[in-house]
Amino acid sequence: MALLVRLHYSPWSEKARWALDHHRVAYELREHAPILGEPLLRARARRLRGPVTVPLFVPDTGAPIMGSAAIARHADEVGRGARLFLPGRADEVARWDARADGLIELARVLVVARIEADPEIQRASLPPFLPSALRGALSPMAVMGSRFIRWKYAADGGEDAVHDRMRRMLDELRRALDGKPYLLGEFSFADLAMAVAMQAVSPVEHAAWPISAPIRRCWTTPEVAAEAADLLAWRDRVFRDHRSA
Repeated sequence: MALLVRLHYSPWSEKARWALDHHRVAYELREHAPILGEPLLRARARRLRGPVTVPLFVPDTGAPIMGSAAIARHADEVGRGARLFLPGRADEVARWDARADGLIELARVLVVARIEADPEIQRASLPPFLPSALRGALSPMAVMGSRFIRWKYAADGGEDAVHDRMRRMLDELRRALDGKPYLLGEFSFADLAMAVAMQAVSPVEHAAWPISAPIRRCWTTPEVAAEAADLLAWRDRVFRDHRSA
């Protein structure tokens, strides 16, 4: 069976998983461990050099596919159900996906700092397959992982500047929606991507994406969430109407 390698708390991983589930593409789920899991990830990606990242989809036949948008496009081609990259509007969908990535990348600046500062978040950030009895002793791995992410993705910046940029992105989403249920008139990967990207503001509560209390705290940006109740309500509706449990 096909394989999806992910980080359980990563919005990029959720975008890929949602697209696969939307199209009823069968796969097994595997959790990636930053740093320790890099050699195995490279082997699965069949890439000894160059960047490798999750989500990574390894189909039962064919080459591995890296990145949420590429995985979603693959699901559009091989799966069932309505297409997520709308015919004739794929470029518009891709632009909204890029905006979603920008919002998540801003949040990553805050997330890595929160992981490094909070031992409870460190323990919760470890791969789910690690026994609870070992999590305290292994929590330095989470700090190492966050520093690795900071280095790998150049995640750095001041909090106030990050908050301001997030607000501008949310204002752009608000203007584009203008009270409409969907960005492009019908549900597409544009809505999926932006709904998932709202994780940068306040995590969703949904059975398909269970999130522990420490991880929820890690991803919450209260300074921005207080001004985004309308967009969070839109996000919740998109999850409720289109994300299977």
